[in-house]
Amino acid sequence: MRRIAVSMASVAVLLLLSSAHARPPLLKGTVKVMPEGAVGCKNYSDWNKMVSFARENDRVAAMKWATRHCGTIQKGATVTVEAYKVPPGAFDKVDSDYMPVIYDVCVRPRGEVDCLWITNQMLLPLGEE
Repeated sequence: MRRIAVSMASVAVLLLLSSAHARPPLLKGTVKVMPEGAVGCKNYSDWNKMVSFARENDRVAAMKWATRHCGTIQKGATVTVEAYKVPPGAFDKVDSDYMPVIYDVCVRPRGEVDCLWITNQMLLPLGEE
């Protein structure tokens, strides 16, 4: 996996976490195509640290953390969901089936051996339900 400098746009995606649309859960084994590039972390605690910086609107810290501890998934990459976790507070906003609208998924790009933690929001284009 190649590490690259994290752009402001990549970190900005994390800040969109509160503008979710209801959608079915992405279960283990689900195959998706990344509509945009994404920053993700192999370690779930690293992912949570980066998200906490982004939620505090500390984009500089989020970018530094991501550059040191995370990697990227390229736009158009085919990924397989290997795991998912419901973060604290996720059930504060649920869809009609009481499934959290926002949760974390670990996706493995085709050809890679490790999965990266991202939010389920990064797997769908904005406006898709």
